[in-house]
Amino acid sequence: MRASVLAAVLLLAAAPGHGAPLPGRVASLLLPEFSQPFDFTPAGADGVYVLEDLQKRVLRGHPGATALPLAGLRQPLALARDPDGLLHVVDTLDSGELGLRTYRADQALRAVPLQGEVLPTRPVSAAAGDGILWLVERTPPRLYLYAYDGASLGWVDLAEVARSPFAVALGAAGEAFVTDPMGPTVLSFSPAGEYLGPIALEGTGITRPTGVAADRNGRVWVSDGVIGHVVALDPAGAHSQLEERGKLLRFRSPLRLAWRPGALWVLEADSGRVRIVELE
Repeated sequence: MRASVLAAVLLLAAAPGHGAPLPGRVASLLLPEFSQPFDFTPAGADGVYVLEDLQKRVLRGHPGATALPLAGLRQPLALARDPDGLLHVVDTLDSGELGLRTYRADQALRAVPLQGEVLPTRPVSAAAGDGILWLVERTPPRLYLYAYDGASLGWVDLAEVARSPFAVALGAAGEAFVTDPMGPTVLSFSPAGEYLGPIALEGTGITRPTGVAADRNGRVWVSDGVIGHVVALDPAGAHSQLEERGKLLRFRSPLRLAWRPGALWVLEADSGRVRIVELE
């Protein structure tokens, strides 16, 4: 075990287009380190679900405890936890079909195949809310929408607007945001899956957007998987950067982000840790 301690504060950088100062405070959790983490989602107030790419398993980690694998999975590809506490895992079913397994409090509720004329083969990210599961696939670049029972709600061909989409997150109103590290860009979508356009990254310093999260104030948080910075983009187009003692804070390959009220969760690929910053 190792303490994942982050002393960080969100400050205003002195440049045009930056947002107002947002003070933060330290939050720390004792969490296990994970081996080649690829995806994650917070599990309540004091734990996480992490998908390990090498082992092809989902682990639940709690402070000060050994991480335990989630039972019943064969080859998990993406996971998401919705506001009602349901955990959704995209996995290969016993039939060999790609499907959706749903859990509550680590107890399996159902496993249903994904339906539709056009199906994903290897999704890399998921988000869930309002009864809709959003899936992102890199090759070919597509965005899929499913009901929780596996029924297709449609899909969007992203070939003309994205080169290699990577992560998806939902906003407070059900809108979606998708990162494209190779763009580099962040794409926005309506709650119905309609493409709305890119979010400007000029002046933010973000060159390889990987993780994405959205908070209740309409800010979109984006991490750079190469330089390790995290920025917050507000609805007016301004941006603020995470800093520590007046210096830009660098994470170790921040692969994924998640937002929970008052806190930004960051999955570091290189360290195998989840770091948490509480914001006032």
